[in-house]
Amino acid sequence: MRGALALLALFYLSWLPTRGVYEPGTEGNYLLVNKNLVEATAVFVVLVFRTGRIAGLDLLLARPRAAAAPVAEA
Repeated sequence: MRGALALLALFYLSWLPTRGVYEPGTEGNYLLVNKNLVEATAVFVVLVFRTGRIAGLDLLLARPRAAAAPVAEA
């Protein structure tokens, strides 16, 4: 997660959207906020709130599996 955040920060810093005009080869015209900043914010939220403990594969893998109790016959 930290690697994804660092990579998105590098993408954002390498091409700052400060002009606000259309440029050929880009997705659109943005002023300070582009898709990389939005994705970095989403990755930061996932990193901070530890959503893996609420839902997902981390929740399933972290639960200790209850050992099957032997059934006593009467």
